[in-house]
Amino acid sequence: MPFRLVADKAEDLPEGLRAQAKQEGDRWVVASLPEGWGVEDVSGLKSTLSAERTARKTAEKALTAYEGIEDAAAARSALEQMKAGSLKSAKEIDEFRKQLEEKVAADLAKKDALAHGLTKQLREVYVDKAIAEAIAKENGNLKLLLPVIRGAVKAETTADGTFAVAVVGEDGKELVSKAEGSTKPMGIAEFVSVLKSQPEYKAAFSGSGAGGSGATHASGGSGMGGQQSTKLSSMDLLQRANSRL
Repeated sequence: MPFRLVADKAEDLPEGLRAQAKQEGDRWVVASLPEGWGVEDVSGLKSTLSAERTARKTAEKALTAYEGIEDAAAARSALEQMKAGSLKSAKEIDEFRKQLEEKVAADLAKKDALAHGLTKQLREVYVDKAIAEAIAKENGNLKLLLPVIRGAVKAETTADGTFAVAVVGEDGKELVSKAEGSTKPMGIAEFVSVLKSQPEYKAAFSGSGAGGSGATHASGGSGMGGQQSTKLSSMDLLQRANSRL
């Protein structure tokens, strides 16, 4: 049976067939198909497509019953308990969910407490060790100076998990090195050296000339300077030192 494809206008034909079309009167006719073209029965494809669309609608309708469920593991656990008869109502399911949330919150609290404890230990081991070494280098009194310097040192954990130490002033801003031409942060050793040059702290350093040497003169040195130093708290000393930095 000869093949004929007829259209009122050439534009109505598929673009790939327009070159094959010939005008016969007021119509365009394609009498033969070019290579790669063919005529097939698409009724089977239409049937398959219809079935797929129906299956999709059915699946979407079934999924609406599970809207709002974000924790699949918790949902499965609740379902298993329901099947076992231990959960029998929506109220019991809500209570079970509440218990899960409380357990997670408690676990997170323990984790935060552990992290805080570890940070504190790192401070004691790392920061206090650095402070003690700097005080010893300047022949200072550890008992008097440690709480003062510790109050000016800020220790934080950086984004990459390392431990960063900075010396800060009363405004919380990091102090800058007093070395000529330097813009680097002030380190603990330099901070101790700066304190040593302050009159309020001279009694806390051996051989400073502010009422004798060593710790014994920090509380009983001669002159008004020694008496004034003994009346100052660690915070007072820190504030005075920072105001001079």
